[in-house]
Amino acid sequence: MLSVRLASSGVAGVALYFLVTCNSVMDSRWLLILALAFGVFLCNVMPLSLPRDSKVRIDAGVVVAVVTLLPLETVVLVVSLGAAAAMALSSSADQPRIPLLDLGRRIIATFMVAMLYGQLGARLEIFDPSFELLLLGALCGVVYSVIDMLGYLVVEGNSDLALLTDAFSGILKLIGLQYLAQVSVGIVMAITYEGLGAIAIFIVLILLLLMQHSFSLHLGLRKAYLSTVSALARVSELRFDDRQGHADNVARLSVLVGRRLGFKGDDIERLSLAALLHDIGSLGLEPDCTNGGKEQREVVAARGAEMMSTVEMLSDVAPIIRLQGEKPELSLALEANDLVMAQIIGVASKYDDLSRQGLAPAMRLQMIKEGAGTSYPSRVVRALERVLKERRYR
Repeated sequence: MLSVRLASSGVAGVALYFLVTCNSVMDSRWLLILALAFGVFLCNVMPLSLPRDSKVRIDAGVVVAVVTLLPLETVVLVVSLGAAAAMALSSSADQPRIPLLDLGRRIIATFMVAMLYGQLGARLEIFDPSFELLLLGALCGVVYSVIDMLGYLVVEGNSDLALLTDAFSGILKLIGLQYLAQVSVGIVMAITYEGLGAIAIFIVLILLLLMQHSFSLHLGLRKAYLSTVSALARVSELRFDDRQGHADNVARLSVLVGRRLGFKGDDIERLSLAALLHDIGSLGLEPDCTNGGKEQREVVAARGAEMMSTVEMLSDVAPIIRLQGEKPELSLALEANDLVMAQIIGVASKYDDLSRQGLAPAMRLQMIKEGAGTSYPSRVVRALERVLKERRYR
């Protein structure tokens, strides 16, 4: 990634020198096209790494400038050339999973936004042209961002409508501000072009790339945070060969059941973290204190909740972990969602425990259903059954 950034910076310097020295020779329209295509290239050649090991390319700001400054017949060509060149020069690790589909979604989004801009621009009559540009640019930026993110999720394989809406809200929360910031920069880029010409594109591009680098550092910190949580979850399994992967399995199944019960956004993230850490209280205990009955489970839950309550970024999962060892009637003062999440984790954990005994999936489900209404909440068991029937979990 560093070599790509250094190469891009070198090319940017050469292009800027070329732009300044040849401004009197070349037609200003071609200089504008060159500058904007180069902007699209730079934004795409440096993708942002998301916490779940996927990468996303955000070029909304430059696209807004392209749409507002160039005619419709040129817009798609400029964006296509810039994005295609970036994909051709990117390393295999930075390539999208399906390059042609990724390029296609970008072209479709650009075309739709350009059409929208052309239609609204022809009908909108505002005395102040700058205000008109701001309004249209902001609207086009929002539309492009929505189409781009939805297309990204589809390309990544989230084509199920129920999961798509939840995934979209999650990614909107994660990188929505970056889209908004880029759109703002794109509008500034278009406005400054009127006074400075094509060189304004390169000047504003420097600000845009610095902003993208800062946001990339933020995402890196979030990724490190999630990796630390996963490492903590695995520590409690190290003493038991037959428990390896238990936390990951419980977290994955808990999220699927939670979505079936209507949890979304922040609740799904809390559920996933609590499921990963539901056995963290076993650290420091003797093995015979972690595989016993109800009293031992209460001890593990209480210790785990106490540990997490001292960590600011994880304190909100402490109540869910504590509820693993408490009776529901003793927890009515707590959030109802926390109680349901604790019940989901309990059912998911039991299902994974049964799988480690070599039981067939149908037998595991049957044993859990026999406890529905007594040991396990009926609606959680029904949600588990639907998830298993849809074969979303193996």
